[in-house]
Amino acid sequence: MPKHVEDKSVRCAIGARLREARKGQGWSQERLAEALDLDAVTVSRIETGYRSLTAGCAVRAAEVLGVPVTALLGVVEHPVAGEGEAMRLLRQMTDKRRDMAIRVLREIAGL
Repeated sequence: MPKHVEDKSVRCAIGARLREARKGQGWSQERLAEALDLDAVTVSRIETGYRSLTAGCAVRAAEVLGVPVTALLGVVEHPVAGEGEAMRLLRQMTDKRRDMAIRVLREIAGL
């Protein structure tokens, strides 16, 4: 069976989305590398498409950058009205206020 060879254009697209998410948070490659337990050279290689983003690393990157993993992978979701603004506001809140907001949303949603 032939070895699977990943298309470099896919790696480049995922890397570009990772870079965009990182810069959107105002993070350096070094800060992201530290959060992912990688070195900055590895983050640079992922962002430029020379190295693949593993599934585990994609999940962790999405968590620390506050974006859906589907956004990093380029999976198109049907947006919910106001979702982007809600996420932006949640990211700007302190941990205490974010927890309160999530409790309120859960209560409204009946969860």
